[in-house]
Amino acid sequence: MRGCKPLTLFRRLSSRQYCHDLGAFQVRNHRQGVQNRIQVHARRFNCKANIREGKTGHEYRKVGICCSLLVSGGVGSYFASYGNEDATQLESGGHISEDDLDLDMPKYTMSEVAKHSTKDDAWIVIDGKVYDITSLLEHHPGGHEILLQFVGQDVTQHFYHLKHSKYATATKDGLCIGQLDTVNADASNLQQRSHAGFISSDEKKERRKKVVIIGGGVCGLSTAYFLAKQDKNLDIKVLEAAPILGGTALKSSAIMFLGGLVETKNLTGGNLTQWLGYAAFDFYKTMQEEWGNIDFSVKGTIGIIENDEQLGVATKIFGPKGRVKGAQIVTDRKKIAEIEPCLANSEAVKALVWHKYGGTCDPYLVCNSFAQKAQELGTELCLGKEVLELSKTESGFQIKHKDIHSGAVIDETADVLVLCVGWKVRSLAKMLGHVVPVNGMHGQMFAMNSSKVNLVNNIYGLEGITYWTKNRAKHQNTRDLNEPFERLTNHLYGVQIKNGVLKFGGDRILRDLEGEVLEDGIEANLKVVRRIFPDLENEPIIGQWSGTMPFTPDQKIICGELDDNLYVLTGSGFMRGLASGILLASSILGDNQYEALLKQCDPHRFTEEQLEHSDLSEHMKPRQPKMMTA
Repeated sequence: MRGCKPLTLFRRLSSRQYCHDLGAFQVRNHRQGVQNRIQVHARRFNCKANIREGKTGHEYRKVGICCSLLVSGGVGSYFASYGNEDATQLESGGHISEDDLDLDMPKYTMSEVAKHSTKDDAWIVIDGKVYDITSLLEHHPGGHEILLQFVGQDVTQHFYHLKHSKYATATKDGLCIGQLDTVNADASNLQQRSHAGFISSDEKKERRKKVVIIGGGVCGLSTAYFLAKQDKNLDIKVLEAAPILGGTALKSSAIMFLGGLVETKNLTGGNLTQWLGYAAFDFYKTMQEEWGNIDFSVKGTIGIIENDEQLGVATKIFGPKGRVKGAQIVTDRKKIAEIEPCLANSEAVKALVWHKYGGTCDPYLVCNSFAQKAQELGTELCLGKEVLELSKTESGFQIKHKDIHSGAVIDETADVLVLCVGWKVRSLAKMLGHVVPVNGMHGQMFAMNSSKVNLVNNIYGLEGITYWTKNRAKHQNTRDLNEPFERLTNHLYGVQIKNGVLKFGGDRILRDLEGEVLEDGIEANLKVVRRIFPDLENEPIIGQWSGTMPFTPDQKIICGELDDNLYVLTGSGFMRGLASGILLASSILGDNQYEALLKQCDPHRFTEEQLEHSDLSEHMKPRQPKMMTA
């Protein structure tokens, strides 16, 4: 390839296959990435690249790119059009990578990359390659704020930790503009900016008691904040294994389902789930108004009813005599269209369960806000700290953890130990001789983007709820625990975030699949989405991901003191995590304000039989090894 004439090389660069590889899945939203690459190589060969976009087929799904190159006194042109093909479809043939092309791309030092750190000019580094992600910000499935936190930096560890999908990988290739210059870099320029507000031990005042919280998700961070706010004499440290804070919250839909719970004013007693819903909703509003933007918005939630069987179950649960109050079942087509205009032409929808109150927010912004506020109060936040061993000592606890960046193993002590690591609490508690009955529930989601659909409400489906109710299902799986993961039912939930991206999910398997996305599950959910929202029939997926949620035997949170000075919080999920942190902080401080609520989520409420049979891994067969493909 090095011996190619400029014109020949550019014909290859702008060829149909190369454009497909660069922007295969995201050409609709991120065609700017392809243009960036063409411009970069045009500069290398002193060429002019005149790029125009054409609309061939559907305005929002198809794109044609025409590249006219003026080379060495002659004009060469090549037209690469996607014609009437769907933007998500790859042509057959091998992937053309940077290494295959063997190009001498422009080189940038980290100090040069760091200058591009705004929403209008955003660069990052992954695996030694420099990417211009400015065009990605507007339609990122996780929102743009999480990207803006890391622009101008090397985010290699963050990218792989979040296990981005093939869609993200294809998009990433199209946004590459150069490579990192490590030869000419000043050593100081290679030092990455740490998380804002880190407080080192020698900057702290003497503390009365050292509290170590393991877990930097919404539960751990909210607990740290409420502890630090109420007792400024505590020495609080948060250890998070990942290079980025947020935990499983970053994979969450962030749907707040409240029904009539917002109207519940009993803050110190009554139903635990009601209190968690109200307290979280109220505090999210406070965060939005007083702390800064967390993209919190109040919106209704609707349950989609597709047939008479689902309507019967919905009536038993949400009707006048149902156990969940505050909802309204709507069967009138005109009223359905008023509540959710996107369903006006949906033949699949028979009725709705309408909950007037609910909300959503940006999970990363919430976690980041708690982290910053806790740090302002003296909390030390340490990312990339993998816990290896826990043990009880006469004076407290011994913690051995490894720094994922340097590999260094560190020993430290704590007077009070708090476990807030979702379903992984089980393994950490086991190190200390305790059983916490929580299991991991695999869930996965995908993202779409369409100008035709503008959701007014959060949504969920009644199909799965009907199946679980009818079969008295204990664990709310949509598929069997073991391969080939036979389908039991379909479940659906969805939300539209501030940038217009639609996020849908629903598949559940009560086991940890370690971030894997089951493609047939995405396809099944996509069929349901397109059945309910016919306007999405031809719209492509722009991203997909999975996470593992904590599920307890009674689906209530486990929150409180497990042993002397040993505390645990799990089973909350993102939207209940904030209020769960309030309860845990109260328990640690010995405050009896929430005593009635803490009794309902007491870690010791389970029987010996429940604890003995709580580990569902004994029912799980080992996964079959994946076949390698050429």
